[in-house]
Amino acid sequence: MRPLISFSILLVLPLFIGFSSRNTADTSNDHDYCNARFDFCLNYPTAVFTQTVNSDNDDGISLSSADGLLNAQVYGVYNVEDASILNLYQELVDKLAGMNKRVEVVSSDVNITSYEATFRGDKEVQYYRTVLQPNNVIVTLMIAVPTGMEEMLHSLLRDMVLDTHS
Repeated sequence: MRPLISFSILLVLPLFIGFSSRNTADTSNDHDYCNARFDFCLNYPTAVFTQTVNSDNDDGISLSSADGLLNAQVYGVYNVEDASILNLYQELVDKLAGMNKRVEVVSSDVNITSYEATFRGDKEVQYYRTVLQPNNVIVTLMIAVPTGMEEMLHSLLRDMVLDTHS
């Protein structure tokens, strides 16, 4: 009798466990923006980002939610000054500090070819991922949400995939 009960639990258990893997999720509301000029693609949820604006010079795209509270940008540029990833990160920190009276580095991970960092300002939280590709192209993804909506940022980070092909 005991093996039958254990087997029954194994049959019923999957009904109570949620599966949240991105690979098995319904991606029918996702869209890929690909940029051949700078060799990157961004997969993003169109249910969240309903408004898109392509840049005039074909270096990237800006995304926003219908209410304008959630914003994202992805773009590429040529690294004409041969800046290191550490220099690019420091430039960003200095720029954000100049724009906000108070900016807090929530997290940062800097290595030789990329950085990921999250900053909290007075009004919004911004996430940046910048990749220095082997072809001397810099690709940056920025996602901004209002302060207090950090869970939405975490959700977007799970749902958005930047492929720099490097």
